[in-house]
Order: sequence, then structure tokens, then C-alpha cells
Amino acid sequence: MIISIVFWMIGLIITSFTVISALICLAFGIPTTKKLEHANMLTNDHPIIKRYWVSVGFLITVFVLVSGSVYIFGSVHALRGYVGGILFAVILGIWKIGKNKNNIVDYINTQSRYFNQPVEDVINFLNK
Repeated sequence: MIISIVFWMIGLIITSFTVISALICLAFGIPTTKKLEHANMLTNDHPIIKRYWVSVGFLITVFVLVSGSVYIFGSVHALRGYVGGILFAVILGIWKIGKNKNNIVDYINTQSRYFNQPVEDVINFLNK
């Protein structure tokens, strides 16, 4: 029983930091960058999309390695707990994936150096 709870927490944490983050990149970060590109609000030589793809690849690799390790080395109880944690994290995290205030603020904070327009104009554009 304890092992299931421990691995439930591991599944929850790993999924929250890897899968949910990767989904935010795919569902919000990349589309937002493309939207700003089409509006000519980014510098021409920005590396934003490339960095998102590198992040997605890294995050999914970490998730697969941890999940594979649990599958290969864990007991049945560990695996059940881990999968339960994954499912719980996905259910809780699905609401964080799209366009929301937190994602917009994070995007502005991390990508503003590539804007060729005032930050206020970009914020107004993204909030349309």
C-alpha cells in the first residue's frame, strides 16, 4: 500500500513537470509564437520555436525514461500507483494547457527579449 502511494506521487510529479509542460509548449507556446510571427511582432532571427521543440523532446525523454524504469524495475503495486498518478496529473493539468493568464504571463516573461513591439502591444494582441 505504501509503495503504491509513493509511486502515485512520483507519477503525479513526473507527469506534471514533463507531460503537462510539453503539452503547454505544443498547445500554447508554439501556436502563440506563430501567431506573433504572422503579426510581425517578433524579431526575424528568434529561436523560440526551436527551443520549444528541444524542450518538448527533453521532457518526453525524461518521462519515457522514468516510466520505463518504473515498468521494468517496479512491482505491480508501484506500477499501479504510478499510472494512477499519471492519470490524476493529466486530469488536473488538462485545464492548464491552453491560452490562459498564467501561460500568457509566462510567455511574456520568457520571450519578451524577442519582441520587436512594446510589451503592452503584444499583451493586448494576445488578449484579443
